[in-house]
Amino acid sequence: MTAPAVHSVMDRYRGFAVVSSLGFACLYAELAAFMHATNRVRPDGEAWLLAGAIFVVAAAGHLASFAPAREFTIPDAMRQASLVLPELTSQLGKGVGVVLVTGVLCGAITLYLAGFDATPAYSILNNTYVFVAAGGVLLHCAVTYVRYGALLYAVKQDSYVKVIAASGLLALIILGAFAFMISLDIAWLGAAPAALHGLYGLHVYGRDLFFFTLVVGIYGWHLRWMSDH
Repeated sequence: MTAPAVHSVMDRYRGFAVVSSLGFACLYAELAAFMHATNRVRPDGEAWLLAGAIFVVAAAGHLASFAPAREFTIPDAMRQASLVLPELTSQLGKGVGVVLVTGVLCGAITLYLAGFDATPAYSILNNTYVFVAAGGVLLHCAVTYVRYGALLYAVKQDSYVKVIAASGLLALIILGAFAFMISLDIAWLGAAPAALHGLYGLHVYGRDLFFFTLVVGIYGWHLRWMSDH
């Protein structure tokens, strides 16, 4: 019997890869636009060009991060599915690495847009870290989990109890992280200058709601495919 393959992300989930990449690109571009609106270091024309460049870099980088998740086959996986884990882990690491480089590039451009001022720098660093953690670690771990789950199902080594436990734990982590981050953002909003309170509020709540929706979408995508196995 032919050994089943661990499928390619771009072959099986191309639409998901494109939509999630555009979603994270919107987050990076919104951060750049907010930094320009609150600092006004660069001329408007240059600032909007830089924000557009950040969107393109982020979208292209996130989309490229799925390229290492190619299809491959391990002959002995029919007897022991875990033999695919070294290659899966390697592909996961490459994908996260591409997202990390993308985040560094976008963060550097945003810092330039803000004039390398120390005050907005910590917010840029904080936001970039969260975007990389979600777009790199969370997203690519979910993708790797779905690909591995598909192989386990194909070789009849899956366990619905383990799937429920892992997915439940992931949900708790997402909810806990979101509650923690929004509490920090609300505190930051409270310290905003009165004249800019409305702009800060739109940034905080608009970004957080969009970000949470994007993360929930990733989680829902993973549930859809794991329940299909």
